Parts: sequence; C-alpha cells; structure tokens
Amino acid sequence: MIKKVILVNAEDSTASDSKLKDLLESNGYTVKKVKPGEEVETFQKETDSDVSQVLLSSRDFEQFRMYRKLIENSRDMLYRMSLPEGIYEYVSPASTEITGYTPEEFYNNPLLIERMIHPDWKNYLYKKMDELLAGKINRTYEYQIICKNNEMKWINQRNRLIKDNNGLPVAIEGLVTDVTERKNEEEKYRKLTETLQEGLWQLDKDSNTVYVNSKMAEILGYSINEMLGRHLFSFMDEKGVEYATELLARRKRGLQDQHDFEFMKKNGERVYLLLETTPVFDQKGNYNGALASVIDITKRKEAEKALRESEERFKALHNASFGGITIHDKGIILECNQGLSQITGYTYEELIGMNGLLLIAEETRDLVLKNINSGYEKAYEAIGVRKSGEKYPIRLEARQVPYKGKNVRVVEFRDITDKKKTEFELLKMEKLRSLGDLAGGIAHDFNNLLTGIYSNVSIALLKLDKNHPAYTYLLKTEESIERSRKLTGQLLTFAKGGQPVKKKTDLVKLIKETVLFDLSGSNLQPVFTYSEKESIAEVDIGQIEQVISNLVINAKQATPGGGSLFVSIERCIIGEDDIPELQPGDYWKISIKDEGTGIPFKYLDKIFDPYFTTKEAGHGLGLATIYSIIKKHDGHIEVSSEVGRGTSFSFYLPSLGQSHAAEEDKTGSTEMVPEKNVRVLIMDDDEIIRETLSETIALLGHETEVAADGDEAIAKYKEAFARNRPYEIIIMDLTIPGGMGGKEALIEIQKINENAKVIVSSGYSASQELADYEALGFIDIIEKPYTMSRIKDVLNRVLPL
Repeated sequence: MIKKVILVNAEDSTASDSKLKDLLESNGYTVKKVKPGEEVETFQKETDSDVSQVLLSSRDFEQFRMYRKLIENSRDMLYRMSLPEGIYEYVSPASTEITGYTPEEFYNNPLLIERMIHPDWKNYLYKKMDELLAGKINRTYEYQIICKNNEMKWINQRNRLIKDNNGLPVAIEGLVTDVTERKNEEEKYRKLTETLQEGLWQLDKDSNTVYVNSKMAEILGYSINEMLGRHLFSFMDEKGVEYATELLARRKRGLQDQHDFEFMKKNGERVYLLLETTPVFDQKGNYNGALASVIDITKRKEAEKALRESEERFKALHNASFGGITIHDKGIILECNQGLSQITGYTYEELIGMNGLLLIAEETRDLVLKNINSGYEKAYEAIGVRKSGEKYPIRLEARQVPYKGKNVRVVEFRDITDKKKTEFELLKMEKLRSLGDLAGGIAHDFNNLLTGIYSNVSIALLKLDKNHPAYTYLLKTEESIERSRKLTGQLLTFAKGGQPVKKKTDLVKLIKETVLFDLSGSNLQPVFTYSEKESIAEVDIGQIEQVISNLVINAKQATPGGGSLFVSIERCIIGEDDIPELQPGDYWKISIKDEGTGIPFKYLDKIFDPYFTTKEAGHGLGLATIYSIIKKHDGHIEVSSEVGRGTSFSFYLPSLGQSHAAEEDKTGSTEMVPEKNVRVLIMDDDEIIRETLSETIALLGHETEVAADGDEAIAKYKEAFARNRPYEIIIMDLTIPGGMGGKEALIEIQKINENAKVIVSSGYSASQELADYEALGFIDIIEKPYTMSRIKDVLNRVLPL
C-alpha cells in the first residue's frame, strides 16, 4: 500500500518542530527528514512511498498551516479521494456539519457515501461520476443526500480530476456545499409558479426557451422538456414570426409590452395568448433575453369573435330588414338602420338625433304622437314624408325595450307604397269587374236599341229636305245618340269582353295627331319629346285615341290660364322588380304633364275609380275608362301630382321593337263608291236592326236579304250559291242568344265557298273574337250602333272598285 509521506529538509529548523510533526501525523502522514537533492528520489525508490509534499522551510510550513486553517474553518466540505481505490485521503471537518459524519468515519468507511446518496439520485450520480472520469461533463452537479440523522439535504458538488504524468486519473478533489436552503427556496418558488394560472416563459438572448412552467407547457400542449431549448419562432406561423420580429426589436431596446399574440399548439390548433413581456439585461447592460407572463385568452378571443360575428349578423339583418328600424327616446332617434335612410332619403348622420316626428306627414303626426305617449304596440298605418317632401304610405309597429339603462321604443318603419298600389289595383279591378258585369249585361241589348234608333234617324235625315222643320231636331237627336254611343263605348271597356282590336301602329304619329287635334283652338301649347322617330306598338287605335283625348281634355280643364303641355314618348326596359304590375320587357312610356291646379294627395288613390269625380259636370268615367283600356293593352298607368304645380300621367304600352312597321289604314274615303251594286246578306237576331240595316244598305244602292240566325243564313247562302247568284258580302252578328252565331255560321259558309267575304257585327263580345276577327276568317268588323257613314266605309273597304 502506498504510504502518505511528507519529507522535510533535515537541515532546516522546521524538521525539529514537534508541532508540525504532530499536525502532519494526526492527519495520516509520515514525516521523514531527508537531505535536499537526490535523497528524495532515492527515498521514493527505496520505500515505495508517495511523497506528497516537501517542506523545505519554516515559511512553507506556516503557509501550509494557514491553508489548513482556512480549510478546517470553511463551512464547505473539502475532500480528496484516491483513484482507483476510492479511499478518502482527506475530508475536512465541515463534513460533520453537512452530513453528520466525521472525517474519521469517512476514512474508516470509504463506502459511506453509497449509504448517504438518496436512492432517487444514485443513478444520476453514478452517471455523472462516469462522465467526470471520462472528462465529458461539467464538473459541477447537485443531488440529495440522507444525513446521519436521516435528514435530507441538497448538496452542490464541484469536482476536479487529478491525473498523473501519464494522464491517468489518480484522485478526485471535491468541494461540497450545503444548498438545501437555496433549493428549498427554489422549490417554494417552483411550486408557486406551478400553481400559477399564468404561464411563465423565459428566453435567452437568441430567443431560445430556457424556462417554462407547467402551465406554459400545458397551454401549448407540450411537456416542459419538449419546450426547453426550442426557438420562440417554432411556436408560430409565418405571420406570427413577422410580428414577433418587430416585438423582439422592441425588447432589445428595453421596451416592456403587453400584447395579444397567436401561437400554434403542438396539435396544430391556434391559441391566443396575452403576454406581458419584460426584457432582461446583464450587468454590462447587454440584452440577455426576456421573461413573459402568459395568459391563455383563446376563449375570450373566441367570445369576442362570436360577439363580433353576432353583432355583424345582427347588423346585417338589421340593415337587410325589409324596411326601416329605429330606436327612439320620446321621439328622438338614437339609432337606425340603412333601411330607414333608404326609405326617408336622409343619411344616417342626419337621422341620428332627429325628432322622428319630422318623418311623419302633418296629417297623421298627431296619431303617431298619441301612440308614442300611450305605448301603443300594434301595427298601424300613417303617412310618411321623405326628405324630398314626397308623401307616401307607411306601416308602423313599435315595442318598448330596455336600451343603455333606459326604456326606449324600437320601431319598424315600412314603406307600403307597393302594397297600397297592389291593394289599390285589386280594389280598382274589383270595381271595374263589377261595372263590367253590369256593362256586359246591358251592352248587347242597349246597342241593338241604339242601332235601331240611330239607323232610323240616319234614314230620316237622308229622306228629308234640309229645310224641313224636323231636320234640325233629327240632327240634334243624332248628336245625342252619338254621345250615348260614346258613353256605351266607355262602359264596354269595363266589360269582360270589350277587348281592344289591335293593329300595329306608330304611337308617335297617333299621339301627336290626337294631341294637336284636341288642343286646336286652346291656349295650351304642346311640347313634344321623342326618344325614337317611330314607336311601333300593337294597339286599338280608337281606344288609345280615347286615352290621349281624355288626358288632354283633363289638362285643358286643369289649366284655364293656358301654358305648356309636355308630351313625351320614350322607350324603356322594365326589369323583374321595376314595376310589379308589368311583365319584364320592352315598353313605350308615354307621359302627359300639365302645369295646372294639381290634384290633392287625398284624391290620388281614387281618381281611377268609376264614377269618382271632382268636377261639377262630370260622370267620373273618363279616367276609369283610361285605366281599363291601358290594362287591357297589358300596360300600366301612374299619376303624380302636386297642388298648384300640376299633374303628370304616365302609361306604359308593350313595344314591338324597331323591326315592325305600322299597318296601313284600311279606312277608305266615304266618297269612294263601288263600280256595281252587290248582293248583301244580313244576319241578326234583332228585327229592327235587320230592317234598318237592310234599308240603309239599300239606300246605298245594294240588294239585301236578311236572316234571323246562323242556320237561316247558311241555308240562304247555300241556295244562292247553288243558283250561281252568291252574296258578295255577308254581315253577321257575332252573338245570337239561343241560336247559331256568326262564328259558327262562318265555318259552315266557308265550307261552301272558302272565298266568302264575311263582316262581323257586334255591340258586345264576351270573349276575344272582336279583337281577333281576322284570325277567325272575318275580313272586317262593324260595331253597333251603325251610322250611314260607318256602313259606307266598311263596304268601300271590302268591295272591289
């Protein structure tokens, strides 16, 4: 066994110092006196001893004693262990205080350390010792021991490996410090941080993770060890990296911040965190990293997002509402949607703070105020007024609700103009249907009576000398009959029949000629505006003339002082939702606007009603007739008026486009007379009409025969055709109550002679026949009641010259 030997210089006084010898020997050393020089080397060879130290002088001894005192007074335990034997060569007295074991106990039991190491730390310590011997690890480490009194302590151990000249380990020198108090404090703070509901995250100067608590790891879905060493950027997407780079630049400038940030969890989910970050600097003022306290605000963010989305949905619904919505306090508008702006014409900014009663027309303002004050909550109607001053019907419905600490009213504000128009149209059509039923019921008989009277008066006028005393009275009678005929014609426009007999017509020409004729001699001057040179439409010329004439006459009566009458014709495309009453398509819009007295607002929804009039000498059928005519042309008519400023009527008629041309007027001059007399067959169920029409045609120089119904007419035509004396013209009543009418008789006659010329006659048709007479095979039409001139016109049109 190698001995521990201290050699002292025999020639020095130190060698005879008994205190030194006792001190060294008490610590396990053997003291030998030798001479300087080769004697040391010789002694080692002879004794196979380990010369630990050579004290050459008393000064060396004093220094040794001083070091010894420092070691023995240190609270840290110093030791030296030989390798590979594992024998303690030295243990300082502090071992007793730290471990409870004296140095002698370590000397006597080198394996004591095995018993002291806490079982949980043995593998760790063995691993560290192996790494130490291999020179692969930091020489400092910490672990737990069990003291002699079974108390557990934390120790910090710093080791130094001693090697010989050949590089082989010969000893371990160590310094052991009791760090129990520090570790307990660390544990206390660790537990504190672990129980915190906040995450703690520490980065070094390169933004690598050096510390996180369990809460921080939990927030991101990692373990603590998985996070340690990872770069901050590895927990975020590219957008986050860009934002984090800006924030790190602020940290390095010493700026502390609180900010929201979006991170990526281990499973790929996004998490929103609130970070309060403080920069860390070393003693020289260099940036050394950052420490952040972290709160998971994902739920809050999701709630905020849900709230925003809810608010956006509410706002979208609020603004997409089919009407206006407003919140008001005693009439003062606190909030409103875009719908109210669109309805009223005011901007949102103008509406906020406005007295809502200003949106109500004066005539219904008292009603609205009463309902506000009483808290009325049922729907009701009133009249609104737009920013432009235009009045319009509205539907209001309100509820009392809490809003920002007070009770206010939420009001739905709906423009019901279209609804009212629809109701108005339905009501008007119902009235017209009622009138139509009446008109249709009497039209046939009434026109037959008028025809008999008219024809007889016409014949009497032809036979009387103009100087005869009765001639003037007969002329007045004829004028009265003509007025009756026109009134009957107006009534017939309301009937289920009375369909327009349409022809392709140039509206520009038709309207201009009608307006100029009706304004001749008046002090009202027409101003025409056309968007096209020609405006072709398929219309009943007589009925459209009647529409224009009625409107022009109304304008003249409303403008007694004269002025201008503005007439415009423009082409327009009507979309799906532009005018509910019209099918989408191409239309002509005809407008007639005067500068007259105007129509009071309260009358505007009644002016198209049959028999409604504000004139002293009016029967109230003019505008109702116009309305019916336009409807039967698949059109629509509108009116706007302002008292003192005039009235404008606009009506729409379907356009045929520019590829169509107007049909030539078949009406011939009444002076044109056929080259020869012809045979005419007259079929009508009314005996008076048969007689008067027969006599009238005879007066025109033609031969006539009559039949009471279709069967008789067919028989007579067949007989005449067989005798080679066919009728050149046949005039047949379309409707024969209880017998065959003209439509059925025509079919049979055409079987006999497909070139037969048949004229349809009727005072009223319950179907579309009169409008489509040519499609049925008739060559022309003559409507009851007849006049001599009308009979002459139709014969001239169908007979060869």
